[in-house]
Amino acid sequence: NASAVVRIYNRWGNLVFERVNFAPNDPAYGWNGKVKGVAAAPDVFVYIAEVTCDNGTVYFHKGNTTLLK
Repeated sequence: NASAVVRIYNRWGNLVFERVNFAPNDPAYGWNGKVKGVAAAPDVFVYIAEVTCDNGTVYFHKGNTTLLK
């Protein structure tokens, strides 16, 4: 089965979101922009995602995303 791991870090390298072993492309598992239950301030965050496909192929992606309000 396909599975994914996503981690999001703030600009200081602190982990603010982590989700492991979930089905890729399921929006229910995405980050809602909250840190410890509180809406995060607008900022730039770094994401790291690893997706394992059904055939065992692993894709690794990283980049940044901007949280706007």
